[in-house]
Amino acid sequence: MEMNSHFSEPISKSRILFLEQSLTHGGGARSLFYILRFLDKEQFEAFIAVPEKEGLLNTRVQEEKLATILYEPHLRIGMTSHQARGFLRWIKPVLQVRDFIAVSFFYLPSLIRKHHIALIHANTTATRFIGTIAGWVTKIPVIWHLRNVPDGLSRVGIAFFSRWSSLKSVIAVSEHTAKLFPVPSHKKNVVYNSIDFDEFDPTRIRSRLREEYHIPLTAFVVGACGRPLPKKGYHVLITAVAEMIRQFPEKDIRCVIVGGQNSSKQQAYDASLHAQVHSLALIDRVIFIGFKSDVRPYVCGMDVLAIPSLWDEPFGRTALEAMALQVPVIGFRRGGIPEVIGDEGNGLIVESGDVKGLANAMIRLMNNPQERAAMAQSARRRAVTHFDAFTKTRAIEDIFKLAMQ
Repeated sequence: MEMNSHFSEPISKSRILFLEQSLTHGGGARSLFYILRFLDKEQFEAFIAVPEKEGLLNTRVQEEKLATILYEPHLRIGMTSHQARGFLRWIKPVLQVRDFIAVSFFYLPSLIRKHHIALIHANTTATRFIGTIAGWVTKIPVIWHLRNVPDGLSRVGIAFFSRWSSLKSVIAVSEHTAKLFPVPSHKKNVVYNSIDFDEFDPTRIRSRLREEYHIPLTAFVVGACGRPLPKKGYHVLITAVAEMIRQFPEKDIRCVIVGGQNSSKQQAYDASLHAQVHSLALIDRVIFIGFKSDVRPYVCGMDVLAIPSLWDEPFGRTALEAMALQVPVIGFRRGGIPEVIGDEGNGLIVESGDVKGLANAMIRLMNNPQERAAMAQSARRRAVTHFDAFTKTRAIEDIFKLAMQ
């Protein structure tokens, strides 16, 4: 049994260092939170290294005492920052390379040795690379969690570092995502993202949507949830809603978009959506309710949740959360969304970018309340059966154990 000289007590549990860069509580950070919550505390002790002291993930982890939080500002490597200008524009890449080498070969290995870490879990793109090097330096195993779509430059790094001996295994959040990464097949595992269904029990959550925004109970509400970005396809949804209203002018049809903007790109797209609503004369039909730290009371008030993504969503956590709340989902046939929805009885899949198909799918569920109710029940059953956080965390623990052998 190893002794911890820092605390002068035996270390009987395997210490896992989770590397996370998210400053918010986005999909990847929320998924990591559930791993930390359901990790077997009798076998594992969790440490999480983050670049900032503030953040929703940090707050929730601290509140539930799920892990020891290590503030490591060097993990800002690869994170989005303000555009450098002038002389800094030319020296910035040099400084980034310097920081990459420093954190990979010195800072992170020092942290690993200090806390007697047994395994590294890298949750973001940049942490995969620095984690793999640090694991090689300290001779401890590394696990990557694949939660994104790799671009051209990151694919080069992934192909290179995935062959290092320190990287023992990768965990993809969907079959689709696993196929996108140039990683040796024997290192690939697929473990779907998951949620705690006690938190998404529709019988315990009071809907606020219709009361707060004065939407009649008789209105048919189509919703969407997420940051306003062109790839999310909200402009496609608004066009489809306009088509619904054109075909059924007598129906009270509303569209609710949940999600705020925190970048110039998001603000520009948000402005274009408002302009689109004005041009289509849908001011009284489309509601932008902005950022909500807890979206559950608003999703619960929707009749249907639409995911008109124009990119390959790695998984589709929004779909899973809506299904758990007994809200039918309509999504485009892209990325991991079809894997989350499964059979047609759990939701509807439309060909990507098909505005008319999306409108027809929403009309179908609007005009068939019995089918909609049955689909809501089936969606909840699928979510509980296939995406339970306790079960998925056990699968991840098995991968950890195998890597540490």
